[in-house]
Amino acid sequence: MRVIITGGSGLIGSALARGLVQENHEVIVLTRKATRATGLPASVQLVEWDGRSAAGWGSLADGADAIVNLAGASIAGESFLALILKRWTPAFLKKVLDSRLNAGKAVLEAIQAARVKPKVLIQASAVGYYGDRGDEFLTEESAPANDALAEICKQWEASTAPAEQMGVRRIVIRTGGMALSTKGGTFPYMMLPFKFFVGGPLGSGKNWFSWIHIADEVGAIRFLIDNPDARGVFNLSSPQTLTNREFSHVMGRVMKRPSFFPLPAFVLRLMFGAKASILLGSQRQIPERLQKMGYQFQFPDAELALRDIMKKRIAMQYHHTFRVASSRAAVSAFHADASSLSAITPPPVLVRVHQAPPRLTEGDIMDFTMWLGPLPVHWVARIEQVSPSGFTDRQMQGPFQSWVHRHNFIPVDDRTTEVVDGIQFELKPQLWWRLIGGFLGFTLPLLFAFRSWKTRRLLA
Repeated sequence: MRVIITGGSGLIGSALARGLVQENHEVIVLTRKATRATGLPASVQLVEWDGRSAAGWGSLADGADAIVNLAGASIAGESFLALILKRWTPAFLKKVLDSRLNAGKAVLEAIQAARVKPKVLIQASAVGYYGDRGDEFLTEESAPANDALAEICKQWEASTAPAEQMGVRRIVIRTGGMALSTKGGTFPYMMLPFKFFVGGPLGSGKNWFSWIHIADEVGAIRFLIDNPDARGVFNLSSPQTLTNREFSHVMGRVMKRPSFFPLPAFVLRLMFGAKASILLGSQRQIPERLQKMGYQFQFPDAELALRDIMKKRIAMQYHHTFRVASSRAAVSAFHADASSLSAITPPPVLVRVHQAPPRLTEGDIMDFTMWLGPLPVHWVARIEQVSPSGFTDRQMQGPFQSWVHRHNFIPVDDRTTEVVDGIQFELKPQLWWRLIGGFLGFTLPLLFAFRSWKTRRLLA
């Protein structure tokens, strides 16, 4: 089977791609920058596109078995910093909507030009279609809301509707509020308060919380692709409906942490603005059609789902991207200078380098102490995969069970470079190291916000 995935480098798309590759299917992922589509199997074919037309990839739709259209700018933000700083201004919401409509237009263009039409088109949508609905059970037949998110979802769903007139079986998937995975999405941020023993419900905790295990998200999409009778709208959410308070209690039980520290609604609104509605809205979503068609959930129970995620957790991830008005050679040379680590580390964290060559090369060792206030943390890292486009530092000794930090330098033009930091880390099992490692992990957004600011200044 040949499957084309737009937005295939995101949480759901990459999980779907991995699952398909494991079953020996041909997978093509459309991405704006192939160098940023990390974490995908080597056999996945990465094809760059402009997100608005079939140019450069349209011929691949000819005879494809399925197109899964997941593309669109993140409504929450691409990082924790963006989650806090980027507000839902009219311009931002227009950007979100346009990215979805343009992707739909590109998919239609490719289908229309295909001599042999794809057998099925999966069109993404979200639970935001229903809005804040209190205790109401929300099935696929429930009416849409009238707010900004619902309007985006309605137009998003309609963007590829003409494919049905071309004889293509089309399915719309309204994914639940949170796909449970430690590899991306918003769930890792939800885990952070629990790691620091201050977890609890968001707001009153009475709002209904829509969720789905990432394995069931992928399993349901596969089920719908393979089932020739599947058409129309399907809710992709767990059949178990829980309030936010109930879900928080389950998280606390699984993580062996307290779950009685509520985060007041006004604090969330101060932090996130209108985005807080994602966390505070009530959506009692039911996967009615999916169950009637016979899909068997692997994780219909939240406690089973969370225990599975914790058991399988290999690493948490963090990604940060910024641009510098310097050439790639200058950016690469700056990061290869071991003294730069101290220069771009914010107070009150101090760094004392014990051993490091003047210029980092393949296999070099960096030995340093990082002071968190009065607390010294010894860290030894090895430098790997060095090239003009970046390098990796891997912790050999330090506060984490594992830590791999990939620095990528992507030239935008001769005078501008995009710096992409990708980190995978796992906390040590001992409580003391969990507290230290958890603190470092929690402060990563602030650390990298400072790093990007200081790097721009030093390279100006």
